[in-house]
Amino acid sequence: FSCEKMPIHWFYLCNPDSTRYSFSERPGYLRLKASEVNIDDTASPTFVARRQTEYEFKATTLVDFSNLKDGAQAGLTAYAAAHYHYDVEVRTKGRKHYIAANIRIDNSDNTVVEIPVKADKAYLRIEGNRNGYVLQYSLDGKKYETLTEMGYRPLSTETIGGFTGVMLGLYAQGTEGSYADFDSYSYVVSL
Repeated sequence: FSCEKMPIHWFYLCNPDSTRYSFSERPGYLRLKASEVNIDDTASPTFVARRQTEYEFKATTLVDFSNLKDGAQAGLTAYAAAHYHYDVEVRTKGRKHYIAANIRIDNSDNTVVEIPVKADKAYLRIEGNRNGYVLQYSLDGKKYETLTEMGYRPLSTETIGGFTGVMLGLYAQGTEGSYADFDSYSYVVSL
């Protein structure tokens, strides 16, 4: 994220509030400022994403979540629509941080796993393979722990209707005044 503005291949949801995105407040990072509008809403959450272009890929980000307040979340999502997405995220509750896998399918919103962490940074990853998505995290960028695995079908055209394709995105939501600094994002495809 050593740039001055969002590259053209990144997308927002709805009309973005440009005050919630910054490359200058912490050079070399993308700062996403949490909004009370979340990625389940049809308004404009703090969210940027790239399209998934292959079945087999690894989308990875390194996030500094030391400035998330209670009730805030920041993370990486495989996003098909407001009520259809898989998230690997950091949450802050009771001044403690947790890494969680959250699955939103229609009216069902479930936290599959939530793990307390004593860190201020973590690597979050969504890996795609022929069977679906694997949600993972790492504290050192070398050894990744799997949180859950989910199939492609719940995010497909046949399931949700109208379809523009899955986007792999970064977000911050929840408590106003919170923010997360994303150090990097990589999208690597398998050949």
